[in-house]
Amino acid sequence: METTTPSQDTITPSTELLKMAFDRFITHWKTFIGVTFLSWIPAIFSGLIDSYNIVPFVGFMPDGGLNFRSKPLTYLSATLGLLSLFTIVWGTIAIIIFIKNQYVKTPVLVLFARAQKKFWDFFWTMILGNILVLIALFLLIIPGIFLSIIFSMARIIVISDNVSGWKALKKSSLLIRGHFWAVFGRFFSFGFFLILLNTPVIIAVITIDRALESTFASTVYIFLASLIFMPITTLYHYFIYEDLSKL
Repeated sequence: METTTPSQDTITPSTELLKMAFDRFITHWKTFIGVTFLSWIPAIFSGLIDSYNIVPFVGFMPDGGLNFRSKPLTYLSATLGLLSLFTIVWGTIAIIIFIKNQYVKTPVLVLFARAQKKFWDFFWTMILGNILVLIALFLLIIPGIFLSIIFSMARIIVISDNVSGWKALKKSSLLIRGHFWAVFGRFFSFGFFLILLNTPVIIAVITIDRALESTFASTVYIFLASLIFMPITTLYHYFIYEDLSKL
């Protein structure tokens, strides 16, 4: 693979990648939504508790009074929120395994069982990559963006190639070498699509929340949107990885 000059861009165009992702999602929607639904249960309960528990974490009422009864709900919401960080990662691994196995019909709980075996390798690789990206972002924004792109395939590599940590990050950088701008363009296009699609809905949801004086509408919308966009995002990402692997 060329390392000194960019190679010919043969990665599937963004519009085609998006169409492929939606097609696969529609074909296998039961499995994708089943995995996503289970992985987001702690997050949705955390959000629902928060939407009706407007008392800040320290336990003070908005009018300055004290309300110690709010603390158990606050702690429960925080615990569920923390748990959701793990369950969403777990669900993402299950989705990648399902895609890697060519969408073979598999019970959702079996996918989670298989994903559990790769959880810590995946989680460690994710944390290591994020730490390096955050350090680069702290120093200068551009190096942080650069690292986020060249490490972007590492999580899929953990599942597909059975390596983790620095080896997965290094293999990701080798895959993307010579194709940086092509990969950057695909992710940028996908991000722009999500912003364009979600902005009008988000404005409406925020308006409803203000009228209700809660975050209930936002919580429900995030959950429903995740049922669709968590699988589609993973599919889109995986298709880019497949293209890079063939170059």
